[in-house]
Amino acid sequence: GGKRCLAMPLGRELAGQLAQRGFHTWQIGAEPVFDLARSFAPGEEPLARHRIAQALARRGAEVRELDSAALASMDPAEAAALLAEMDEVAGLWLAEKSCLPLGFLARVEPLAQRERKRYFLLRVRGRLQGFVAAAPFCRQDRVLGYYFQDMPRRPDARAGSAELLMIQ
Repeated sequence: GGKRCLAMPLGRELAGQLAQRGFHTWQIGAEPVFDLARSFAPGEEPLARHRIAQALARRGAEVRELDSAALASMDPAEAAALLAEMDEVAGLWLAEKSCLPLGFLARVEPLAQRERKRYFLLRVRGRLQGFVAAAPFCRQDRVLGYYFQDMPRRPDARAGSAELLMIQ
C-alpha cells in the first residue's frame, strides 16, 4: 500500500536523474521527430516526394505562418474573424472524430495559449483548409523547437493538405 504513480512526459536526462534518486520510469510512448534538415538530401525539394501535395501547391494552395506578433498587428476585427475561422475548422475536425477525447490525457485546444504558439495556415483559393498549432518546447527559457500539437483540417480538405502543411 501507499504507492503512488505519476505519468508525465520527460526527457532522457531527467529520467536518468530520477533513476539515480531511486525512482522507476517506464516509457509509455514516443513522439516522432521530423527534422527537415535530416529528412531530405541537401538541395532536394521536399515536395518532390509528395506528388499530391506538390499538385495542391501548383493549384495555388498557400501556407502562411502566423505568430502572436503578426496576430497582434492585425486589425482587431480581422484578427477576431481569423480566430473564429480557425476555431470553426478545429470544431469541424473534432466533430468528425468517432471517439471521445481523453480530456485528462490530450486536449484539442489549438487556440489556447496562442501568445506562445506559432501557427501555419493552409488556404486554397482563400478558404482555410487546415492549420498546424505549434507549441514551443523550452529548456532554461530557451526555445529548442516546436511541437506540432494540433493539426485540424476541414473534413473536405483537399488531398495533400496535411503533407503540404508539414513540409511547407
